[in-house]
Amino acid sequence: MKKTFVGCISKEMFLSINGILAEKKLGLQTRKERPEIALKRFMICEGCNEPLRGYIANSCDTAYYKCNTPGCHCNRKANEVNKKFLGLLGGYNINVKYAKLIAHGLKKTFMSMNASVEENQAAARARMTELGKKIERLEERYILEEINGELYGKYKQKFEQERDEIDAQISKNRIEMSKLEDYISVSLNYAVNLSKMWASGDYTQRQELQNAFFPDGISYNRQKDECRNLGVNEFLAESTLLSGRLANFSPDKIKKFKLSSVGAVRTKSRTTCHCFSHLTL
Repeated sequence: MKKTFVGCISKEMFLSINGILAEKKLGLQTRKERPEIALKRFMICEGCNEPLRGYIANSCDTAYYKCNTPGCHCNRKANEVNKKFLGLLGGYNINVKYAKLIAHGLKKTFMSMNASVEENQAAARARMTELGKKIERLEERYILEEINGELYGKYKQKFEQERDEIDAQISKNRIEMSKLEDYISVSLNYAVNLSKMWASGDYTQRQELQNAFFPDGISYNRQKDECRNLGVNEFLAESTLLSGRLANFSPDKIKKFKLSSVGAVRTKSRTTCHCFSHLTL
């Protein structure tokens, strides 16, 4: 089975590795795109805040990114901009030496934050039960002719709609704990090799990766000739912070490091975090 890059949405630290691609019909592409212009439409021009386009100059078979806004004049060779993007990716490199400790820290974070999710799930299930009883009571009253058909239909629809909404939320937040460690392991492998994977990927793979780890896209500043992220996947941000904090410890201290101490390292790295849910492998 082909493996895809890790997916993400805002408000959640982790998401399904394959979920972000579930509704994409990649097999229906009508033309083969050049990997050199994988950042097109994903990257915006800081000068006018419009997406940059990608094109190939037929005269020299060279790829370019260009802003179509009149008067903006942002037109750069794609390979030069891609190098800037690779530099941006390099800032999020995860040191493989700390992968085990980072994985443990992420698991502890998940377990801690999941406690509040379980409380919310319990409250939601209780409300589901309550709504079920209300619908049953409503049906009884209708059969006994205590209420007319108009009131019956109105409140039955209201209760069922609320029940369906709660049921959908419960399903969305359901966490497959048995797959958590596998997910973290695969995701960290991607994070460790982030720059290499993008550089060696084809057009589709590059787009999958950049959209997964930078869900809000990136911007390009022509004057400064630099790329800037507009929002980083929380999994990547959290892993990078842990990796950077662990790098401050001496090799001897790392060898003696206890997994139980990772939580303290993480607390110094980041004071807030978001829950992640609905994991699927």
